[in-house]
Amino acid sequence: MRKLSNEEKAFISELVRISENSFDVFLANIIDRELNNVDVFLDYDKNSVEYRIDQNIYNNDPTEFIHFARNFSWKIICYIQLLKDLEEKGMLFLYQESPNINNSRFGRLTIGNSYITNTINDPNAVDSIIKYSKKTIIINESLINYAGNNFRTNEEIQYSEEKIASAKNLNTAKNTLIVTTIALLLTMSTSLIQIFGSSENNENLSEKKIIKVLEDIHYDIHKDK
Repeated sequence: MRKLSNEEKAFISELVRISENSFDVFLANIIDRELNNVDVFLDYDKNSVEYRIDQNIYNNDPTEFIHFARNFSWKIICYIQLLKDLEEKGMLFLYQESPNINNSRFGRLTIGNSYITNTINDPNAVDSIIKYSKKTIIINESLINYAGNNFRTNEEIQYSEEKIASAKNLNTAKNTLIVTTIALLLTMSTSLIQIFGSSENNENLSEKKIIKVLEDIHYDIHKDK
């Protein structure tokens, strides 16, 4: 699974939370929390999508609505792509449960309040929003586990564990090699002393050379750590 943004993780967490308490899981009730004083209106007959913001909120700061429309359009398309990715991974299933209707709305604009509209102009974005707004979302256990495991799949967890185990095995092998090498050198040093170290001077000289060799090996082993 690809790396997720914080917004995508929050979306999945909300999806899982709603699914634990209801069978009515739609794109609309997952992103509803982000629509203060705003509605998303979908006209299925005209194939159009528009945002509706409370007139009073707009009058206070018209630029805020423009920024919202741009940012939210980007986010909702990202959420739809995320649903596609999760369905492809087998973590959820999407299907249209309800019959087609002329139009629908979702959001938190107070009914009866005057509003200002902003229409989404990209036809591909409109098609995606209309299509996926109709879909019921059914999640399975793998998505629940994915969210609960800090957004890591079972395969990613297994790979991480294998990587840690491999590093431990490599470290163990390295330590074993060090011990074996030192033991071999000690054995060789004893033989060398016996052969060339009949006098005290030769014995001391041999021991110094051996110690120097051991120090060099110790440095070579640890210099890259």
